[in-house]
Amino acid sequence: MKRCLSVLGVIFFLAAPLPALAKHAHIISLGGHGTTQAIIFRGRAQSGKPSKGAIGKGRLGKLASTAHAFMRNDLEHVRIRVVDVESRRTIDQATDDEGFYRIPFPGPFSPGKKIFQVLLVSRKYKAEPILVPVIVVEASKPGLVVLADIDDTIAHTGVPDGALSVAARASISNSEDMRPIPHAAKLLSLLEERGVPVLYVSAGPVELAPRTKDFLARNGFPAGPLFLRYYEDEGIKNPGRYKRAVVAG
Repeated sequence: MKRCLSVLGVIFFLAAPLPALAKHAHIISLGGHGTTQAIIFRGRAQSGKPSKGAIGKGRLGKLASTAHAFMRNDLEHVRIRVVDVESRRTIDQATDDEGFYRIPFPGPFSPGKKIFQVLLVSRKYKAEPILVPVIVVEASKPGLVVLADIDDTIAHTGVPDGALSVAARASISNSEDMRPIPHAAKLLSLLEERGVPVLYVSAGPVELAPRTKDFLARNGFPAGPLFLRYYEDEGIKNPGRYKRAVVAG
C-alpha cells in the first residue's frame, strides 16, 4: 500500500504544472538629473539580455547588432522601482506603452553626488538592478550645468555629411568605432569632479543608447543623463530643433 501511494505521489508530481520561470529582461538607464527638491529618472525596460554591441565583430556582425537593437521587445506596464541607496527611500512607477519610464522622485535631497538603484519588480521577468549616480544641485542656488552635444562635439560622428550618410555609418559601427574629440573627456571629468552636473544630448536614436553609453564609459567620460531621440514620436528631421527643445525643457 505504501509503495502504491509513493508511485501515485511521483505521478502527481510529474503531472502537476511547474511554476513559470522568470524570463530574462534588462533595464537601459538614461540617467537621472535634478535638484534638492526632486530628481527625474529616465530609461527603458526590454525583454531579453542586454546587447553585447558586436564588440570585435565585422561589418555584418555590427549590422546585425544594430538591427537587433531596433527589434527589441519593450516591456509595457511593468513596475520600475528607484531606491535611494543612502536613505533607502523608494518610489515605484510603471513603464508606458513603449517600455519607457520617467520617474520623478520627490526630495528633499542633500546636494552633492548620490547613488540610486533602479530595479525591475516583476514575477514574470528578471533583470539585473543597475546603479545610477546623480549630482544633485541646490534648488535655491542654481549653478553651472554642462549640456554636452555628442555629435561632432565630443565624438566624431560625421553629422555634417547628411542624415543618410550618418544613418548608414551608424548601422555598421559600434562604440569601438566612435572616436572621441581629444581632451573632451578630461575637461568634462574635471567639471564633474567639482560638482558640476554633465548631461549629454544627441539627435541619434534612443535604441542605440547602450552603444552611446559604452562609448562614453570606454573613453573616460563622466556618467551623466543621456538625451536621445525616439524617432517614432519625434521624427528624424531638424536635429537642431530637437536639441534646443531638450535645452529648453
